Amino acid sequence: MFASLTLTGVRGSIVWAYHDAATIAQWVVRRSRDEQTQQWRWRLAATLGPSVDRFKLRQRPLRFVAPRHGGFWCWQLRELTLTDRTLVANLDPPEY
Repeated sequence: MFASLTLTGVRGSIVWAYHDAATIAQWVVRRSRDEQTQQWRWRLAATLGPSVDRFKLRQRPLRFVAPRHGGFWCWQLRELTLTDRTLVANLDPPEY
């Protein structure tokens, strides 16, 4: 299988329940193996779009949703770091 995996896109959103917490203008999701635990780690790095609700971004659970051909990808965020225009988060494995 792959030692690492990188997915990129130009649209996406962070959702809380049925509410958009933030739009994503550009994103990268990387899967890599943790050297100590040998478990897969998923990490999101994203540029925020024009719509950001900082109150909703503090709620839980949050999910990152990105469209793809034939459907969408969805990951639950475990922890996130938010700056003015960027977001970095650790993710659970993708939901199907």
